[in-house]
Amino acid sequence: MKKKFLYLFLLLLSSHIAAQDFQIKQITSGDYNACNPFINHSFGGLYSTYLYFELHWDSYSNIYAVSYDSYSQIFSDTIQITSGSFNDLNPSIDFNENLIFQTNRNGNWDIAMLPYNNGAWDEMFYLTDSSEDEIDPKIIYPADYWYYPDSSRILFKRNDDIVYMTYLNDTSNSYIVFQDDLEYTYSDYIGIMCPNYQGYFPEAGLYIIAVETDNSGFKRLVSRFRNTNGLWDAKKVLLDECDCSNPDWQEVDPFYPVLVYEDTLDNMRRLFFIETWDNETDSKLVDLPFNGNVFGFKSDLPDMITKPGVIQKPISYPYLPHTYFIENNDSSYIRLNKSDWWDNWHFPDDDTLIQINYPNSSSTIGALGYWLNSMVYYTVWGDSSDGNVHLFGRKQYINIGNVNEEDNIVDFILYQNYPNPFNPVTRIDYKIITASDVRFEVINILAQKVFVQNFGYQTAGDYSINFDGEDLVSGVYIYSIVAGESRLTKKMVLLR
Repeated sequence: MKKKFLYLFLLLLSSHIAAQDFQIKQITSGDYNACNPFINHSFGGLYSTYLYFELHWDSYSNIYAVSYDSYSQIFSDTIQITSGSFNDLNPSIDFNENLIFQTNRNGNWDIAMLPYNNGAWDEMFYLTDSSEDEIDPKIIYPADYWYYPDSSRILFKRNDDIVYMTYLNDTSNSYIVFQDDLEYTYSDYIGIMCPNYQGYFPEAGLYIIAVETDNSGFKRLVSRFRNTNGLWDAKKVLLDECDCSNPDWQEVDPFYPVLVYEDTLDNMRRLFFIETWDNETDSKLVDLPFNGNVFGFKSDLPDMITKPGVIQKPISYPYLPHTYFIENNDSSYIRLNKSDWWDNWHFPDDDTLIQINYPNSSSTIGALGYWLNSMVYYTVWGDSSDGNVHLFGRKQYINIGNVNEEDNIVDFILYQNYPNPFNPVTRIDYKIITASDVRFEVINILAQKVFVQNFGYQTAGDYSINFDGEDLVSGVYIYSIVAGESRLTKKMVLLR
């Protein structure tokens, strides 16, 4: 009877979610152009409840935002963040929720920061204010959110040089990573901070990738590495003589992102990937289900905890949320990937290929909250609407916990906590298959243990823990069961 009820409940739930999952929402509207959307990537979506964009009106532009309510799953009216008859462009958010953008308030382009403290925006100040143009700031995120950065870290272009900058406690430091000269120019840059867990990375530190073009027009992918002691390695060539552009990261396993980029094959733009980036290596074609010129690949790098060393899905079908544009037969489309939430529950879902009318569209993808034990991911893009460009979006659901652990572990099973998110008590069930000593641990986002309990020797059977987070602050926590030499880990969210 219970199984029949559960099946009926899941069937009804699937119908309810499916009705929403395929809806395309127009997020902005009005007599203006909404361009260059951006969703914050910090903390896997816990605090990323805002969609940022440029609002262009008349001859100037400001940074606006739209808030997202996880419970009602609706977007609010637009919120103005910057003001004035200037051009504020390229919004991005650092790990402390500060807004970073480029502005021409001083008569040339500078990089500015708008600090975010206690739920409010402070006064804007300049990270750069030289007489040279500084443009296109890009936040450097860690590959794993346990690796919390100690400062704001950004890349930007000063004239034609690619510059790395850190900012902490009113002090900034900058370093020219790739310098333009008579032989080489640089474009399409991206960075990532990498811890060294389980030996997945060649070395812990900062990796910066760029497209290098020589004076004959030949391109190649190059990288530079900065170790944890602050020392920079020499430039390395990842891929020589390519028509490469738009590098981005795509995670196929925890702590293991691969480098995805665009290149030309048989006169068509396609996606390729490189599994390692510490020396020159071969690239591989991403097996896409659609024909056409591919551009604008975007993905997210949320913290997905699984059994170390197991790549859950091949790069030919990237596991985590991603999107890209396709041009085919003089038409433009945006492709939204299949929802892994449905894969987890074995409900059918179709890939999407949505036609758009605005050929110069840009997109963003990221988590905007939680719903029914899942992260709500949105892909947002620009398209023509009533004579203006406005933002459209489509959501999908990604299960918070790892669903493959029961297949990989034979000694015990750890289940997802319920409820999740919780406040302040949640129940955690686990099953011991082989008798052993058992320990329960909870770790915060800074990798600090906040709770440890030893249960001692436990025989085979089902067990439950009622965990009380009364003394903890809101945030993402990692809970683990350690049985003998084995450990299973999942994520839970405390929301007050």
